[in-house]
Parts: sequence; structure tokens; C-alpha cells
Amino acid sequence: MREVEVNGNLYRVGQMAAFDQIHVARRFAPVIASFFDILGALPQDASRANIFDFLKSENLSGLASALSEMSDEHANYVMAMCLSVCCRVEGDGAPVPLWNKGAKRAQYDLKSGEIIQLVRYALEENVSDFLPTSQ
Repeated sequence: MREVEVNGNLYRVGQMAAFDQIHVARRFAPVIASFFDILGALPQDASRANIFDFLKSENLSGLASALSEMSDEHANYVMAMCLSVCCRVEGDGAPVPLWNKGAKRAQYDLKSGEIIQLVRYALEENVSDFLPTSQ
């Protein structure tokens, strides 16, 4: 379990069941692959400033394409699965689940930026085993 802060709120990001991790990873695989294409195209001697210039260029077209080609069904599945392992920690320390599976909606009025950050943390926590590591 990981604790993260997003827009002044504390969240806990937990683990998905192993099969759920596999299903999320396979739906998100084209996006992951395009991200690694971008990393592979970075100049070896790139400074931080050069990297941001690089990322503002047309080099992101593959990532943008992969995201845009993801069906709404797959995108909704990935976001719902990620939010289902997230809880907001209330003032009394009690964790409140973010995703109401029965209602298929978030418990809170989350903004898109908050959802994206929480999805990112949940993906890091749950599908990083599917990513290649450097030795």
C-alpha cells in the first residue's frame, strides 16, 4: 500500500488482484509500448531542459495516438480498476473507497487531473511488474 497526496488530500493506493493486474496491463499495453518508444528516442546526453523540449515536439505523436486509439471501454475499465484500489484518507484517519463499483462512479467529485494522477499511481503500484527493468 502506498500513500500519496493529490491536491491537498491524502490517498492510499492498494493492490489489485493478480488477474485484474493482467487485464489492466493488456488493455494499457499499447500506451506503455509507445511510452518506451519515446524513451528510446531520447538523446543519450539529454539534459533536463532538452528532455522537456523533446517532449514538446512531435515525438509524442505515438503516445497521443495510442491514448486516442484506446477504446472508451478500455479506458473506462483501466480508470475504474485503478480507482477501485484507491481510498481517500479522511480527517479521522478512516479510508473511504473512491470507486463505487455498484454505481460505477467515483464517491467524490474528483476532477480529471486528480483522476489522472491517481490512475498513474495505481498503474505504478500494480502493473510495474509488466514493465522491463534496467539491469
